[in-house]
Amino acid sequence: MQLDDSQKIYTFIFALYLIGFVLFKWSHLDIAFFWDESWVYAPAISYMADNGPSIFPGKVDLYLTRGHPLFFHFLGGCWLSIFGKSMISYHGFALFISVFSLSAMFLSIRQLWDDKIAFFSTTFTGVQLMFLAQSSMVLPEVLVMILCFLSIYYSVTSKWKSYIVIGSLLLLTKESGLVCIMACNLFFFFRVVFSKSSFLEFGKSLLPYLSLIIFFIVQKLEYGWFFYPEHVDMMNFSLDAVKSKLAIILDVMFVQQYRVYFFGVVLVLTLLSFEQILRIKLYKSQRKFLVCSLIFILAYSLFSALNFITMRYILILFPFTFLFSSIAIVKSLEGIKFLSLGIYFTVISMFIYFHDERFPAFDANLSYLEYCPTQLELVEYLEENNYYNEAIYTDFLNETALKEKYAGYRSSTEKFTTLNDYENQHKPHFKIINSIESAGQKEALANQSNATLIQHFGDEQIWFELYKID
Repeated sequence: MQLDDSQKIYTFIFALYLIGFVLFKWSHLDIAFFWDESWVYAPAISYMADNGPSIFPGKVDLYLTRGHPLFFHFLGGCWLSIFGKSMISYHGFALFISVFSLSAMFLSIRQLWDDKIAFFSTTFTGVQLMFLAQSSMVLPEVLVMILCFLSIYYSVTSKWKSYIVIGSLLLLTKESGLVCIMACNLFFFFRVVFSKSSFLEFGKSLLPYLSLIIFFIVQKLEYGWFFYPEHVDMMNFSLDAVKSKLAIILDVMFVQQYRVYFFGVVLVLTLLSFEQILRIKLYKSQRKFLVCSLIFILAYSLFSALNFITMRYILILFPFTFLFSSIAIVKSLEGIKFLSLGIYFTVISMFIYFHDERFPAFDANLSYLEYCPTQLELVEYLEENNYYNEAIYTDFLNETALKEKYAGYRSSTEKFTTLNDYENQHKPHFKIINSIESAGQKEALANQSNATLIQHFGDEQIWFELYKID
């Protein structure tokens, strides 16, 4: 659509926002890996960098890829091959994807609506605590998020070559991308039924599946299965489980991390201006995008409710929910000069004020900025005091930090030789607990007569403790 010259200031402000975003994230780039980064994704792209990037199954240890499609890993392997394997390089790769994602989201919405709605939608998404955390972490959710958004954008604007490429890359990034392509298929199928679209368009919407079919055939030949069995076993179709997970999804999307206040404002504005919003004239491509997006939101929520779910998976829906919200804000206040901007800056200020939330320690907030350096202190202490040959029992994340050479914590190649050797209960031995996985053991160890606290790392919320058990 034609852009209003008076709105071009929003493009300039968005460029300033991107610069500020990168400057804010720059200090986070040398942080060690956290959780799934440390035991799956960072080791997998490291392996690819060392052995040659590949997009086909069987080229990387299945323990690291977990049967996922490999486009994200392939990109990471290429990036590390060029820029090296420093922490700044790993996290710079993730930050590059995030900057690209915000830019692509802004430009796409700008084409469909205008600079103002594009600016509101993109920056509302970009200041979310979950996005701020994920934006420099070596995890695929930001990439899946933007590929989903672009797949819907290119399909409803009939840019079929771009849709086929982006949709194919989406399916080669993560299985959850299937939901987005299926949403596009369903949208065009309905249009065929109601004679608003040709069967040819529906057929074009199916073409991205070819890439995944090839991947699955290779995976079947390599491993004997199409989907990673452990992930299939996590699916739960019981009504109670689905209802419980749907409640979690709604809570994460609309309530947590202070989003409840934002959506409360949107709801009030919508109700006060309901008749005005009903009179909004939408272009054909705008209607198509909103309807297809709504199908995707519903389908992805149901898909997530049937599978294993963690908070960061819901990030994929943020661009869509914040686009709907931005349209409601701008259109409900149309004609009231500067009021929408006042509400915008109030909301942005609120999100920025609360951005520093660090508890609970999780990959959907900035807790890793404290957790990772604290865990690094623990590993450095063990290495400096030569605990390599001591019997050590600990939790999964600590074990990963001590054992995995690509996890980003060990400073030498020397191995911890007796780590979690549960077949032989060594005495004396050392026990490490932490605030995420084993906080419940702290009181018992404090009262255990043969347990001595050797060292405490961290503060009251994020901590590690090393005990000697005689």
